[in-house]
Amino acid sequence: MVAFALKIEKPIELAVYLLRDDPKWSREEILAVLDEKKEVSVSLPHPVPIHLIYLTAWVDDMDIIQFRDDIYGRDTELDESLPVPAEAAGKSP
Repeated sequence: MVAFALKIEKPIELAVYLLRDDPKWSREEILAVLDEKKEVSVSLPHPVPIHLIYLTAWVDDMDIIQFRDDIYGRDTELDESLPVPAEAAGKSP
């Protein structure tokens, strides 16, 4: 099992969506369980694909390029997996 922290912008809406087919999990029931402040495990009726994105460079809302340190060392792995363009390799097309 892999443990990591995950930030979700709208966690209540996500829970409501994921549990939408289970009549015992209304928005009100979800909120009531959260108010109890204790951990509850819930089995989802269908698998949910999850795509994690790790960015160290992006363009913000003001069209400014943002760069951050690659604290997890993922950029090197990505760089090595990408093909080198012919121009960068010193070859002509």
